[in-house]
Amino acid sequence: MRDKLKTVTCLLSLLALLAPAALWAQTETAENQAAGEVPAQATGESPVTRSDEEISQTALALFTRLMSPYCPGASLRDCGSGQAETLRERVRDWLREGRDEAWIENQLVAEFGENILGAPRFKGIGIIAYVAPILALLIGLAIVLRFVERQKKSAPPVEEDAGLRAPNSYTPSDEMRQRVREELDLDRRHG
Repeated sequence: MRDKLKTVTCLLSLLALLAPAALWAQTETAENQAAGEVPAQATGESPVTRSDEEISQTALALFTRLMSPYCPGASLRDCGSGQAETLRERVRDWLREGRDEAWIENQLVAEFGENILGAPRFKGIGIIAYVAPILALLIGLAIVLRFVERQKKSAPPVEEDAGLRAPNSYTPSDEMRQRVREELDLDRRHG
């Protein structure tokens, strides 16, 4: 059992070490796209043609992901202000022009700031929002495994010939047994 705990602890440690490398690789890809390696549809060179239904579905997905700059704490979908409706119509127009979701998000971030995103981007300080819960879970799991391992080490060995008796159970002395017998005999006589 101890070997299994050590193996699990080693695997968790390895995962904790590899997670930042994977995050770095994804961040590098996102930065390359932001630096100019943008898909053709994002530059407007070859616009994407969408049906009205696709435009509605894509717009709804964007409105759900984006926060409203006009209604604090509400998504763009849920905000009832006239300004939010104007912004939703702008987004629909961009989709009709063939702009992709990344381009639209970048435009809105440039205009309103990072707070318009419902979730932080997976780069820079925003990585912490994705990595911290995973690391906290791994650290917590490692602590629980260590605690269990230490509890097993400190537990006294169980006697095999104990039968049905629980380990560390109370064994009365001969004097105590005699006293209990006397009290039981008194109860029978007076009862």
